[in-house]
Amino acid sequence: MKLYNKIIIALAQKLIPSWLKGYRSVILGILVFLAGFVQKLVDSSVLEYICSTFTASCPVVSWFVSGGALMTLGFLIQLLRGDTDSPLPTDKDE
Repeated sequence: MKLYNKIIIALAQKLIPSWLKGYRSVILGILVFLAGFVQKLVDSSVLEYICSTFTASCPVVSWFVSGGALMTLGFLIQLLRGDTDSPLPTDKDE
């Protein structure tokens, strides 16, 4: 588990800018809302209609239907956790 945490923290520090620290709750709230919105679209078959109307969108629609949005949400939660679990950078020379 320690190796997993080290990998997540290193990846988060590379991908997430430092000015996003402290906004994890806001970002996660928006992402959970969007994931719920997509799930509602899946349940109401709007995405199936989009796929039947615009056939080029079928791979994206199938990605959402198969849980791709929730997988991405889980990955982003882990990245944000890894970034905010690491110490904040300081400008002080110690």
